[in-house]
Amino acid sequence: RKQAVANTLTNEQLDFEKKIGEATYPSEKLHVHHLVPLSKGGGHTWGNITFIPASLNLSIGDKLPEEIYQQGALIELW
Repeated sequence: RKQAVANTLTNEQLDFEKKIGEATYPSEKLHVHHLVPLSKGGGHTWGNITFIPASLNLSIGDKLPEEIYQQGALIELW
């Protein structure tokens, strides 16, 4: 059974993060990326989300940042 996760992100914060993503990746389709995945206890909170290219987000899956770094995937993907 899924645990309830925190959802403290305001619409203004979400819009702000999206604008940063659009400025960083202007020609990309973006996905919301959770630094600590929802499946691993992360929440939809300020500081846990960012917008990144959809292809990158899909390739990361539900890995934690340290798992991505250990695999060397972060350097290859970005």
